[in-house]
Amino acid sequence: MTATSRLTREQPFCHACIQLVDSVNDIGECSCCAERYAFWPPEWRPAICAPRKAVAGGCQPTALERRDDPRQGDTAMRGGCLTCGWLGPVRPGHYDEQGAIEDAHDHAFPGWRDLPIVPHVARLGNDQRESKQLAKLAEHVRLIYPTGWLERGGPIRTLRRPMGTRHVPGYAPTGLGYDMCAGVECEPAQLPQTEQMALFT
Repeated sequence: MTATSRLTREQPFCHACIQLVDSVNDIGECSCCAERYAFWPPEWRPAICAPRKAVAGGCQPTALERRDDPRQGDTAMRGGCLTCGWLGPVRPGHYDEQGAIEDAHDHAFPGWRDLPIVPHVARLGNDQRESKQLAKLAEHVRLIYPTGWLERGGPIRTLRRPMGTRHVPGYAPTGLGYDMCAGVECEPAQLPQTEQMALFT
């Protein structure tokens, strides 16, 4: 084992930013995270897949999980704001990330629940095709959502397939806000036959 790998193994791990760091405090956080999250009680920190830094000006939503819960397999969650330190109510039940994120959006982006539903762009790894689809979606959203919504990190609302209903951070077309699942579509949307045939001409 080299000196470098031995140093990496012994290097402290920050449980807030999920990175190897130079040192951590008594609750396992680096100094940057301790300062960034100082407005929250130390037992509440961003959940593993939730945003950890504000992506734009104004209030920015995230989901928090309680790290000191002694009950194994039962993780409490609540919404939080990365900018002002707002804390939502503790969500009942096990790991209610969806509810926590919705509470945080009610705080950061009032009225988001009433926004029009827009098409969902599936992320399949086709960068060129997806980039074009996301650019078209962003253009569409800017026409029907409030001015500056996407630039503020605001969410979009989409319908999903039954197995893909999670609210996903960074999946708004600009890569800033959430793609919020507004419900499940029973059948995939179909173009009228005449329009489908036009694609092949």
